[in-house]
Amino acid sequence: MNNNFQELVLSLPLTEEVFDKLATAENRPALRANTALSRRQWFVLWEKDLPADQAAQMLDHDLDREQVETVLASERRGTVLLSLFRRPLLDKEQQERALAAAKGSTFAPMVMQTKHLDPALRSVAAERLVGTDRLEWIAVHQSEYDDDAAFEAITETVASKLPLRDLRTLNQTLGKIIASRPGLVHRLASQDPVPAQLRTALASSRLLLEESDQMNLFADREDSKFAALAFVANPVAYEAPVRSLIDHEEPEVRNAVRKRLDQKTFERVSLPYDQVEDPAQLQRLLRRCLPGIYRSEGRPADLAVLALNDRIELDDARKVFDTLSFVSLDTVSASMLNTALAHLAQRLGAQAPDQRFDGGFWDREDVSCRAYQSEHFAWMLSPHDRPWEGVDFAALVQTHPVDLDKRIGASTLAHVVYEDRVGLHLWLVHTLGLNPVHWEMMLNLSKTHLGSLATLTKAAKRLTR
Repeated sequence: MNNNFQELVLSLPLTEEVFDKLATAENRPALRANTALSRRQWFVLWEKDLPADQAAQMLDHDLDREQVETVLASERRGTVLLSLFRRPLLDKEQQERALAAAKGSTFAPMVMQTKHLDPALRSVAAERLVGTDRLEWIAVHQSEYDDDAAFEAITETVASKLPLRDLRTLNQTLGKIIASRPGLVHRLASQDPVPAQLRTALASSRLLLEESDQMNLFADREDSKFAALAFVANPVAYEAPVRSLIDHEEPEVRNAVRKRLDQKTFERVSLPYDQVEDPAQLQRLLRRCLPGIYRSEGRPADLAVLALNDRIELDDARKVFDTLSFVSLDTVSASMLNTALAHLAQRLGAQAPDQRFDGGFWDREDVSCRAYQSEHFAWMLSPHDRPWEGVDFAALVQTHPVDLDKRIGASTLAHVVYEDRVGLHLWLVHTLGLNPVHWEMMLNLSKTHLGSLATLTKAAKRLTR
């Protein structure tokens, strides 16, 4: 059906008799989008294996338990079941069943963003996360995963060819996972070959400590420009791996290598950042980790470790404290950040900021995942009062702000759709009555009618006498 007026009429509250007359195979897709269905009408329209969009529209209602159980018994598509979580419809046991039954790789992250998912079931949904979403969950719940589990998740993610949201998020998430896992960095960097998606995060890591791992990182130089630039600037890089990139195909990399080597002695930070003693090296690390032109938050994960080094002068410690007090948790875990801020606050005699707590995509508002909100018209006749017996139509017409007889009746069907939705229901019930045959004839005639709505309704009544 490609008729806006028909779709609008079929979205109105209908009596059972009018509904039954209009619920033809042609009209049922539009009726399923009706948010004013009675309970009986809902059951008439619900069928197993409906198109996903129609099934989801059928769930945009305040369903009772029997309706919910009907859906759970016949529906497995995650895109449909997701709609059940966008209203407070399910108890915890029903949510568990829906989580177990739902199919589709996008269901888990989207259901985790709905506000009605029981918080105790978030970890159940998280078991089905894939790609960057799975890594972000691990980055936030690091205490629940050892190096083996993290390694498996990372390698499976990059090997699966699944969409990885975007490289920036992937690099941030990987950096957050490996920031305190030296053994994991070694395992990832010693792979043969190292997956291209992992190189940039590994190349910039302060935990990339093995010279053999650094060499192995660029055994395959294909698509390695950004990783190479990150590595050449990494304070822990050895001279030989840096020098091996002098003939890189990208001029930016070659220039960066020459600049790093253009010194009397090759400078490398060989101690953990919190144990560095050389004042010159400390200043170099501060310049790298504090906010700059290209990094508005600096390098929070590295800065959190550097903050524990009491050899940093107090003025610099204050800069680190001020920076870490306002950084996001995209690249540094809350535990690392809280530890660093508590240490600096004690050293500076300042009050430590409130404890921070890790979150992920499930805590952020996502426009693409907002609850579906259908367009509810301002009904003049409540759908709950069907069949509207004893309604004083004349009084309603007098009190309604729109001049119904002149404005709506004189409008063409296109104008009714776009200008006079409010009050249309009252006008049609007042004009056609509740005779199902009148409503059926009106819809049939509307397919080719070019005149006013008043003319259409008069013709419908005249032809059904």
